[in-house]
Amino acid sequence: MIILAVIASLFSAAFNAGASLLERLSVKAPALNALITGRQAVKTAVSKLFVLGFALQIGSYFAQAVALSQAPLVIVEPLLTMDLIFLLLLINRYLKVPITLENWLAVGAMIIGMSGMFIAARPEAGHLKYSLLPWLVTSAILIVIMAIGLLGVKRFRDPRWRAASGSLSAAMSFAMIAAFTKLALNQLSHGGFIYMLSNWPVYALAATGALSVYLLEMAYGSGPLAITQPILEITEPVVSVLIGINLFGDVIHLSLLRVAIELIGIFLVIWGIVSLARSSRTHVIGVGAP
Repeated sequence: MIILAVIASLFSAAFNAGASLLERLSVKAPALNALITGRQAVKTAVSKLFVLGFALQIGSYFAQAVALSQAPLVIVEPLLTMDLIFLLLLINRYLKVPITLENWLAVGAMIIGMSGMFIAARPEAGHLKYSLLPWLVTSAILIVIMAIGLLGVKRFRDPRWRAASGSLSAAMSFAMIAAFTKLALNQLSHGGFIYMLSNWPVYALAATGALSVYLLEMAYGSGPLAITQPILEITEPVVSVLIGINLFGDVIHLSLLRVAIELIGIFLVIWGIVSLARSSRTHVIGVGAP
């Protein structure tokens, strides 16, 4: 049911916004030319704010899983970018930061752009592919990008480049989580719990999930949120949609008129994401706030 998938995706976005708020407040930046150490990661992970944020992150993941059980990646993942809207509302509610007209225009642009994209693209679910080789190749490419991102965090001294590198790595891991979740859920629904445990996707999901916690800490601690957040919000759904089309066989319609509407929608969504992420209203939390 598409309606259930949309509702679950929005719940996931809302939970993720709360998690982002708490996790950003808990993460300290590593020293220049260094990655977050194991001790720093553990210290952050056991802090009260991060634990509460992680609990919300788990809630977000389960809501995302419900959405993915009902709809393809090409529908669910773009909807998760709505977490910036919920983040803005949380900052307004709990940190008493007023919302500006520009913020509301950005919210409207995201909603209109997302609606236009879905109406024009008419995304449809494809057939899941379990062949190991394509997934190994895809995972290898994403892992290489993650490694390059981590190398950038270690090498760059400019916090803007560190933020870009760290968030790129984190975005790759979250795209992989979404894909492996979709695979594991399909095995669970068709073959049951034992069948799911006897196949590789659930273990790939567990490993990627553990890695993503570290990469998320790294992304939040690497530099300004004005750079980190847009890269996270834009890169993850783009990579997820590409995975959906190439490995899941998901379909989007691409006639000339539809492509024009889709491009306008994409522009509006990206403008809204960048505008909200760079707004001083979202900079009252986290590392790198001006």
